[in-house]
Amino acid sequence: MTAETRLLRNRVGVSLLGRFLRTKGTAVAPHERTGLVSGARRMAARWESLVHTPLTIRCRVRAALRDSSRPILVGPWCSEVGFELLYWIPFLRKTLGDAGIDPARVIAASRGGAEPWYSGIADTYYDLMDAKSHAEYLSYTTTREAQQGVKKQLDLVACERALINELSSDFEDPVVFHPSLMYRLFAAVWRGMKPVEYALERCHHVPMDRNLPLPEGCPFGDEPYAAIKLYRSDAWPQNESSAAFVRDLLASLASRMPVVVLQAGFDMDDHRDHSLPDGVRIIDASPWIEPRTNLAVQSAIVAHASELHTTYGGFAYLGALLGVPTTAYYSNDGFVADHLQVSNQIFSGPGFAAIRERRIVDGALASE
Repeated sequence: MTAETRLLRNRVGVSLLGRFLRTKGTAVAPHERTGLVSGARRMAARWESLVHTPLTIRCRVRAALRDSSRPILVGPWCSEVGFELLYWIPFLRKTLGDAGIDPARVIAASRGGAEPWYSGIADTYYDLMDAKSHAEYLSYTTTREAQQGVKKQLDLVACERALINELSSDFEDPVVFHPSLMYRLFAAVWRGMKPVEYALERCHHVPMDRNLPLPEGCPFGDEPYAAIKLYRSDAWPQNESSAAFVRDLLASLASRMPVVVLQAGFDMDDHRDHSLPDGVRIIDASPWIEPRTNLAVQSAIVAHASELHTTYGGFAYLGALLGVPTTAYYSNDGFVADHLQVSNQIFSGPGFAAIRERRIVDGALASE
């Protein structure tokens, strides 16, 4: 901890202590004690997001600029696609780009073939599944979530430290930008302390290159097709009405053009594909999708599609970033409105495709 960080922390501690001492008397009633604890937690969260984390980021950038021989490791990323695409990668592009850091120094660590997503940010890509089998990767993420307590990478936990130490044997003494920096910084927005502009000003979103190679031997790409990625989530759980809607949607799309279904046939996270029917013009892409390359292959299939239909979430952002007209479906609107506001502001710009959100009610599209 630097002297500057320690001073700021002590100032916050003094402020909290002063608030405590200014309460009535020295004996604090139980209901007042609850309020003090709650207020102290809010102040600590505010300090973490608005003071400590920005200072930590500046210190990392300074460390990278002081010694141009040190590599810069960004990651390892192993949580949701949506946060990676909408916040993490644009945060890196803005932070490293503003500092003038050469992508030749940067190593991006992610999983499942996400290398194309880091184009222009990192010239070197390390995939966690190069060193781990699919089963070992799932075990690693299970351990990480158990150590963290949540899916999001809010802290650098023990198994990640061990992984970074392993990487450091290949990339000597890297300056590490861990995803917790982004999560803690933008918590100010997600907790209502700052407007979404606070996040937007600290990100740089650019359209993705659509010139991605389709998997060899795939029977599509010579004519227009629709890509479809429908998975169960909190936004759209699977039930009888959702299954009926999926059948009707596929039949409608297949009457116009071939439909390529992006279902992997294996688990990478807690999202599960909706059950999809067979059809003459419905093509199952799972034979070309393997754990190590699944995100690269699915990105290429989306990039060459005429349109994308998906559950609201990370793949909707992928379609928008690739400039592919995207319709995103949901039945529960309990997802964080800030993410929708950010995506609507970003993807209305040139080179992107706006996301058309459609709500499903009792197995049918709600009126717009």
